[in-house]
Amino acid sequence: MKKSLLILSAAALIICILIGCSNTGTPAVTDPQTVTGQIETDPVSVECIYTIVRGQKASEEEIGAAAQLAKLFRELGADVEVVDDWYARGGDLEASRHENEILIGKTNRSESAAPCDKIGQNTESREMLDYILSSDGEDYIIAAADGFYGDAVEFFAGMISDDPSMLSKTPKELILEHKHDFPLEDIVICGVSVAEYDGIAYRDDYSAEMMRDISGLSDFVFNSCGYRLKTQKKSQGGAGRFITVGERTDADVKSGGEFSYGLIPSESGLVLEGKDVWGDWCAMDKLCETIKAGCENGGALSINEPIRRITDPAKDDRLGNFQLAGWVIAADDMSNEEQFAEIADCGFNQIIIHTDRKNTELNHNYCKWMAKYQLRGIWSVSETNLWGWLNDDRKFVSPHIVGGDSVTWGHMIADEPSMKYYGDIAELCKEYETLFEGKVPHVNLLPNYANSLQLGTSSYQEYVDEFIKIVQPKYLSMDFYPLHVGQKIADNYFVNLEIISTACRKNNIPFAYYIQSVSFNTGVMTPTEQGMRWQIYNSLAFGAMGIEYFTYRTPNSGTESFKNALIARDNTKTDRWYAAQKINAELAAFTDVYMKYNHLGSWGVNMQNAPSFFYFSNQYGGFDAIENISVTGDKSLLMGGFEDDNGNNAFVCVNNSSGPDKRTEDIDVTVRLASGCKGITLYQSGKATELTADSTGNVTFTLSCGEGIFAEITRK
Repeated sequence: MKKSLLILSAAALIICILIGCSNTGTPAVTDPQTVTGQIETDPVSVECIYTIVRGQKASEEEIGAAAQLAKLFRELGADVEVVDDWYARGGDLEASRHENEILIGKTNRSESAAPCDKIGQNTESREMLDYILSSDGEDYIIAAADGFYGDAVEFFAGMISDDPSMLSKTPKELILEHKHDFPLEDIVICGVSVAEYDGIAYRDDYSAEMMRDISGLSDFVFNSCGYRLKTQKKSQGGAGRFITVGERTDADVKSGGEFSYGLIPSESGLVLEGKDVWGDWCAMDKLCETIKAGCENGGALSINEPIRRITDPAKDDRLGNFQLAGWVIAADDMSNEEQFAEIADCGFNQIIIHTDRKNTELNHNYCKWMAKYQLRGIWSVSETNLWGWLNDDRKFVSPHIVGGDSVTWGHMIADEPSMKYYGDIAELCKEYETLFEGKVPHVNLLPNYANSLQLGTSSYQEYVDEFIKIVQPKYLSMDFYPLHVGQKIADNYFVNLEIISTACRKNNIPFAYYIQSVSFNTGVMTPTEQGMRWQIYNSLAFGAMGIEYFTYRTPNSGTESFKNALIARDNTKTDRWYAAQKINAELAAFTDVYMKYNHLGSWGVNMQNAPSFFYFSNQYGGFDAIENISVTGDKSLLMGGFEDDNGNNAFVCVNNSSGPDKRTEDIDVTVRLASGCKGITLYQSGKATELTADSTGNVTFTLSCGEGIFAEITRK
């Protein structure tokens, strides 16, 4: 009998593959187990003459499709059996067959071979087929590309739903071919179709992980428009038109200024260029985003103009911009891009991340995601810190995880070391800075409540002074966790900040401060939003140029009892994540301005009424831009004075009439400015407000419990 031929063209494809994801170039998978509720007719009793057969070695998708089809048939009231194609060795295949069969995928039945082979031959072509439904007059055959068995079963079940009697009679001979519908007709670069490109060429020095991402780009282009681009190293040469990744010498790219990456189309091809390998990856990712946006509109996508992300050089200065860092605590479940997007969305520009140096694939992903979201990393790697260096006969292991200047801010060399290790740290830091110019060897010092055994000396002042003298750091970090249960504030809190601040100011060293953002052990409380804000503004009053949250993710510690931090153990956001996002946004409103100033010193107002944690020595008394400060009820304030290179002044003011959570009444602060001052630009709650001094030179602002502000003094 002559076979009838019906060709169907349909099925929208949603592109959901990202660069760096593992894929085989096949479209997105529809899980056959989720195809439910497709048959809406009332169940009727149907005599079914068919048996559903799938291969003994069928894929999970084929097995699921067979089960789903049987379920849909039973909803029609048809009794159907699902079997595999097994038969005894030496037996008769034909004798083991059922009279009428519905074959799912490749089986040992000869009639399933041709449609399955035809599907396989078209998976790398714009003419590719999603699935084929056919019959030979006795059996039905369902063949599909990976990811489309669910669609094939759904379509076939719909046919049966329209005519349930099909299950009671042998089929007519037919072939139904479902042609794949690509979301884009074409991708055209400077008037030339990507179908005319000779491939994707990339730098010879790329890692295996980066080369996999290049293959992912090829997959993405194919899944978008149906044209496959081969990939090759640049050294393989060959004339033609290419998408070139990582040129780094193209003058047109460089003409865009200080850039992170650029996409430069021309008649000879498309250059995807970054200032380093991670910029290259960002350029590829941007191309995919551009194509994805085109897919949503359909038709043909044209790329004719350059696309660049420009980086302000000041923003990329490792010591010249304000650092907002989160201690990330990497783990096996810290493994997807969305987590890095969340870090950036919370307002951080830096992450302190512990990882295994040998896990190159995961670290590669960390680097490219940091580049995409403009994060900088302080790597904590066991093989590259002080202890690894000492245990390896003082042989320095390269601290680079995978390389690339743009994502690596520095490395954790030592955390809370004893003074007895300062000589070793100095030697290690010197070697580090020689080998890795521009990177920062990060050492975090103990707080002053550490005991003499931990400090290696009986004097905290000596502990700090000797570190600066011996190590000669270009950057310093310290931690102090002051918030204790019962709303108690640790004594000597400001003493610690003053010692660090004074030492760094005298030696022209920027410092960062770890704030408490999580509860650990029994005596350290979980901070509120106001508790975190209060710690930050106190540190700003002492001239801190960076804030480090301990911690962002919740540690799994065998020695300390941690409660949930900004990110809980189940990877969900806690209230403190949203609090930190709010605080970080407030800081972002003025930290660029704040960083222009040099810290002069700190002092207290109404010290006679201050809580016990407030007292500290070396109070600054030379801030001539302010003549007097008066406060509601003579409540105590912490002040920090600043001056820029042109003699302009600024100050930080923090309400320290109590701890941050005492819920005391708001206070009014009146500042009488010196002659020649016009007023202030007040940065409070993320907003900048211009306050003009009255006829006596006074400006007034209000502070809630534990609140702080930054203000620039404007001149006449």
